[in-house]
Amino acid sequence: MMLPCCGKKGHPMEKNQSGKRRLTRWQIVLSVLLVLALLLVCFIFYNSLLDQAESAELSNGLLAVLKPFLQSFLKLSDQGLHRLIRKTAHFTEFFCLGALLGAATFLYRSHTGEKVTTLTFFLVLICAVTDEMIQSFNDRSAEYRDVLLDFAGGCAGILLILFVLVIVCKSRKRVPALNGIHHIAILCSDREKSLSFYADALGFTIRGSHVRAERRDEVIFLDGFGVTLELFIASDHPQRVTRPEAYGLRHIAFRVPSAESCHTALTMHGYDPEQIRIDTFNGKKLFFCTDPDGLPIEFHE
Repeated sequence: MMLPCCGKKGHPMEKNQSGKRRLTRWQIVLSVLLVLALLLVCFIFYNSLLDQAESAELSNGLLAVLKPFLQSFLKLSDQGLHRLIRKTAHFTEFFCLGALLGAATFLYRSHTGEKVTTLTFFLVLICAVTDEMIQSFNDRSAEYRDVLLDFAGGCAGILLILFVLVIVCKSRKRVPALNGIHHIAILCSDREKSLSFYADALGFTIRGSHVRAERRDEVIFLDGFGVTLELFIASDHPQRVTRPEAYGLRHIAFRVPSAESCHTALTMHGYDPEQIRIDTFNGKKLFFCTDPDGLPIEFHE
């Protein structure tokens, strides 16, 4: 959230039907985040371009609005409240900038694999230093403590948004709670042969069937032993290429009380199960037998 946070390197832009390149969804979101971050930087620098009188007027306006609320739990003078509002405003501006850049960093790294987190912190530091330099050119005080305060706000925004996004990504990667296997779907070619194997020999009960005329097949539902099988009957299913080694589902395994008795029963039904052997992992007996279409079925004690 993997889940993933986490794509392959060098994702190219997708192409539309005319062959022209177009931005993918994550690239559009990344662009929006970067544009918002740029606008916020412009807003921060604009406030720093205000002269001392204009800046004081803006701060006093905020003080007039917030003073009744702040004085209810802070015992500070007007000068102290004024300073608190100014420093909090700077911290908040850079906190928001850090959050935007942190989100952009997470998105970019998740889809390209490139590590750019250090660059994000460096960009915030450059903005903080530049902000104080602009103020010094406009007859306003520029202090290294303000640089540290702005940088701290940016770092807090970056770290918080990265923490939140990592948690969200991991939670989305987790599969919701599973309650068990719903059913196993098996492609079959012959209705009678398949029912003879799964119903007559193995003991599954036919629950119902459904003919799908548009797909020219029939689905038969079998229940038994806590498992539901869906047999898709059609004569034109692709043939099994390898047995059983192939990507995907390797085989189905049923738990049985006795490998010998099950082996004997299948033999009496006319099937040719493989010889019983010992599982090297747990020492239990097992054997394989194919269904009428060559699907390997394991019977394991």
